[in-house]
Amino acid sequence: MKQMGRCGWANKKDVLSLWIMAILLERDCYGYELLQAINSNPFLGPINPGGLYRILRELEFEGLVTSNWQVGCGPARRTYRLTDKGKEMLKNWKGLFEKHKVFIEQVLEKLEKGGV
Repeated sequence: MKQMGRCGWANKKDVLSLWIMAILLERDCYGYELLQAINSNPFLGPINPGGLYRILRELEFEGLVTSNWQVGCGPARRTYRLTDKGKEMLKNWKGLFEKHKVFIEQVLEKLEKGGV
């Protein structure tokens, strides 16, 4: 996942990566659980499973996420977990989004005052 550009706006893949990491901040998940969470979000979904697993592999390669195979009843499944490096990345994004939130609120206020 690349660092944010000058304005901080990101492409869809970066937004998906951010959303995946935000979900993993709350709890460890299987890929299928992540796919359901993404596809239930009208802003993000739908995404095909292949796209999700490519993003997960990239996040893992960058050290932002780890995975472990869970073996038990039924077929083995891979569980994904956010790393400390991933948490730090989310902290950076949070700071940027807080700045954008202030800007967006200012724009919306001007639009309301202008009758839009």
